[in-house]
Amino acid sequence: MRGKHETVGINRVYGFYDQVKRRYSTKLWKTFIEPMESLPFAAVIDDMIFCVNSGLSPHMETLYQIQSIKRPISVPDGGILFHFLYTKPDDDAIGWEDDGNSNDQLYFGPDVTSDFLNKHGFTLMILS
Repeated sequence: MRGKHETVGINRVYGFYDQVKRRYSTKLWKTFIEPMESLPFAAVIDDMIFCVNSGLSPHMETLYQIQSIKRPISVPDGGILFHFLYTKPDDDAIGWEDDGNSNDQLYFGPDVTSDFLNKHGFTLMILS
């Protein structure tokens, strides 16, 4: 599944772009990007287990919202896809908590996880 490392920005900041450009070419790096931007970012196993890279989104009401995101797609600066890759569970959080920065990153408490699982009929959530 797609994680935050399969994004253009993270690729550039943490060296993948530079490595491929130095050893091969920018064109080759671009050939990596489209498959990365096509990877699924959430999955459901046996209608019981929800899998996602990092977390949940306060903007998600239905599972159809996930299915309606067309790929390939770059990660936006906010919204459902961003949240799936960047929000983080926090055992001490209650509800949704802002990380204190202006970048829309959030933490969510066990209550959010429980509500999500119950609402969608899942028994387990796996964060990769």
